[in-house]
Amino acid sequence: MKNYFLMGLLFLYTGCTNSKTKLEYALHSARENRPEIEKVIGHYAYGTLLYKSAVFLVENTTFRLSYAGELIDIYRDSVGQWNGKADLNGIWNKIAAG
Repeated sequence: MKNYFLMGLLFLYTGCTNSKTKLEYALHSARENRPEIEKVIGHYAYGTLLYKSAVFLVENTTFRLSYAGELIDIYRDSVGQWNGKADLNGIWNKIAAG
């Protein structure tokens, strides 16, 4: 009986502890961008649809990233010039040379 009581206390304790919410985790992960994200969220009144939308976007973009650098710029320029009839070997050669 004592074991069941201790097990119940353990479940009660773990169920009632305050773990990080998705928003808190996203803000913690943002590091140097955190002030900007907090500005966006703070711009809307708490509880409004716009506030909930901003929170949703922040929570669900935690592990998203974008690519940057010289090679990706060459690729984007090449694809931007491609009209469907371009020489694909020429495009890949530009990328390989970059």
